[in-house]
Amino acid sequence: MLEIDEAKIIASVKTVLPPGAVITRTERNVVPTGWTSERASGFLIEGRLGRDGFEIWFLPRDWIGIRKPDPTRARPNYWDGILADDRTLTITISSELTIPDRIRALGLSTPSLNNSGWPAAERTWKDRFAEAEATAEQLIAAHCPDRASRDEAAYSLVVLGVPAASVFRDTALNGSGNAKQFAITALGYFPSSDANVAAILSVLRDPKTPTLDRGYAAFSAETLAAPVLGGPLVEALGLERDLDARARIIRALARIRHAAAAPVILSVMEETDNPHYKAEIAGALASLRHREAAPAIRRLADGPFPAGSFKFSTDAETEIRNRARRALFVLAGDWGAPVDGLRFAIQAPATASAGPVRFVIFVENVGNRIESFGSASSGQLVVDGVARPRSRLMVDGMDSLHPNAVWTTDEDLLLTAGTHQVQYVNGATRSNLVTVLVK
Repeated sequence: MLEIDEAKIIASVKTVLPPGAVITRTERNVVPTGWTSERASGFLIEGRLGRDGFEIWFLPRDWIGIRKPDPTRARPNYWDGILADDRTLTITISSELTIPDRIRALGLSTPSLNNSGWPAAERTWKDRFAEAEATAEQLIAAHCPDRASRDEAAYSLVVLGVPAASVFRDTALNGSGNAKQFAITALGYFPSSDANVAAILSVLRDPKTPTLDRGYAAFSAETLAAPVLGGPLVEALGLERDLDARARIIRALARIRHAAAAPVILSVMEETDNPHYKAEIAGALASLRHREAAPAIRRLADGPFPAGSFKFSTDAETEIRNRARRALFVLAGDWGAPVDGLRFAIQAPATASAGPVRFVIFVENVGNRIESFGSASSGQLVVDGVARPRSRLMVDGMDSLHPNAVWTTDEDLLLTAGTHQVQYVNGATRSNLVTVLVK
């Protein structure tokens, strides 16, 4: 029995339905239309808006079902009318296309593993991943006699947020279309087990893998971050000519810090005439500490762009050159020694007038876990051996500093006339030491 307050659910739905929509009936203990499940635990709200009809099912958040193939089924929106919070899952089918979106106003969002749903899946299925996988396998064994039905089942499990890794491995290797791509991507969120890594390795190495699928496999390789994927990623780079797929592969190689790939990556950078991709590849080469790339990165930062069909606005060109300069600084700049997965650098003018002097603090994650930028950038600026009070640092937006990421913050220090030595210190980690002559 679904533990919900029926009257409360109906009242809440009424608040988000468009004007003129009416609820015509409700029913408890049902499975949504077009789905197969061993748990008939849904609460259905059915209604109409003019000539259009709609059905909304409310289910327990850990409900598991698989959708039946239907080539005529319309996709009402990206999340296929499936939304959830930490307690409830909803499935909406409507011939009026705004209703699935209106259900979001109940405080729901997509549970899809591939669209920010993984943290919610971890909470829902904490210590029960094996149970979720076994239930999904049993449903598929009993109700999916062919590849099309197995692919639809895998796709629906991804969108429901059900962590069924074995199902996704099978679909990644043997499926097709959206189901295969969703399964490949979903595997990247699971722990880096031998089986999951082997599936991604196989997709990368297969010469018959479509470019789009190989790009998704590179994304999963990046998130799995298993060193054993280095060789297959280099092979995949040789199989691809598409720049976007190559860029994804290179990002994965940089993430696992496969330094042996750096010469090949540099050759990819030099052979493309697209400055946007050159800048992205330059960042990967910097993460790999491939000093031989410095001349090519410097040319991108300061020289003319290669002749070609690429046109950039002044702002876009400036951004590309700044990315190249950042990569050059990461590769060859003056940094402090790394400690506990972080390293710091500061930049300041060699000479300045007495008063506020701008210091830029660089933070690079050289470890293998996600760090807090707010924490990493909340240390002390030490002037001539004395820590200076700092203004309160406000982190606006994302705080997760992923491996290889380089972020900056800046601060003005009041300095009097004389020669000053300044260093950024956070715990046991210290930046380079800069000298500023203040006149």
